[in-house]
Amino acid sequence: MGLLVGTLGSFSPDTLRAPAFIAIVAFGAVMADNDLHNIYSRYASRLSSVATRQSTAFDSEKRPLVSAFLLGILLGVIWLPCVGPILGAVLVYAATAGATLESGLLLFVYGAGFSVPLLGVAYGGKFAGRSIAARLGTLGRTDVIRRLVGFVLLATGVALLFDVDRILLSAL
Repeated sequence: MGLLVGTLGSFSPDTLRAPAFIAIVAFGAVMADNDLHNIYSRYASRLSSVATRQSTAFDSEKRPLVSAFLLGILLGVIWLPCVGPILGAVLVYAATAGATLESGLLLFVYGAGFSVPLLGVAYGGKFAGRSIAARLGTLGRTDVIRRLVGFVLLATGVALLFDVDRILLSAL
């Protein structure tokens, strides 16, 4: 993907700025609004259940790569509102850098950096996840936290659309 984005180096930063920030606003809206979140969850669950049914057709011992690929697709759909803005920013930078090799290397390093915490979560996540979920679940705050993060994304996306980042940088 990095190589493809790097070949599109004719894009200026301003070409991709608005679409990237609109995506951040959309992700924030999905997280902040209960109705949009429910709609997204419903469709993501349907897609996940279809993929789960399909993945059972592939034995993970006989075809581990296919099984891992399908699991990655499922995680991508579920984690899209969280990881999308950051990956979008990396892709926008890669597209505007214009150097194919540099863009490919940038996305490789991003992927490697992204995978290290995932491995930590995979190995330590059961215990920590249950503990955190139990604490947040007993407090009844999971929806509140999701909505707060959504509002932060919304505010950030709108601020970026109105060039607040450039205004702040020029004031420094």
